[in-house]
Amino acid sequence: MSKVLRASRCHFSAKSKQHDIGASSMSELDDLLRQKAEIEARIFEVRMQEIDRLRLEFAELAYKLRELNGLPKPLVDVFTDKAGTFNSYRVMSVKKP
Repeated sequence: MSKVLRASRCHFSAKSKQHDIGASSMSELDDLLRQKAEIEARIFEVRMQEIDRLRLEFAELAYKLRELNGLPKPLVDVFTDKAGTFNSYRVMSVKKP
């Protein structure tokens, strides 16, 4: 076999291996990016659940403090509508348990 033919076969073989490695890396990269997106979506979901839980706790605490006359006047004003009804749940946009 001539030197030129052997050299071209080696060059083709090396390119083919690089292509396989590149395809494998891209496949792994795609998989990692998909996993990252799933994790970020889950983090967002858990964060929103935590925010909802804290808002409910805050509304309940404001209601309890008002009943004990322990809620500062400015906060009472925030939770009181024009008709004079105190409703921390409505203001915090949460449902009563």
